[in-house]
Amino acid sequence: MLESRLRFRHRDDPERLTWHLDHVNELSKVLEAAEIDDLVLDSSDIPAVELAVAVRRAAGWD
Repeated sequence: MLESRLRFRHRDDPERLTWHLDHVNELSKVLEAAEIDDLVLDSSDIPAVELAVAVRRAAGWD
């Protein structure tokens, strides 16, 4: 999933795409070790408005 997101995000910037693809595993491990994922939402199939509502609820803003 990460690779496809990176390919889409950097589709017009092959140099940045290469850098991110080369470092995706390392950076993922750093984030996992930091345990900063208080909330994880799969935004693949969620409209932006629904995603925003879920984030607001999780933050206690609703």
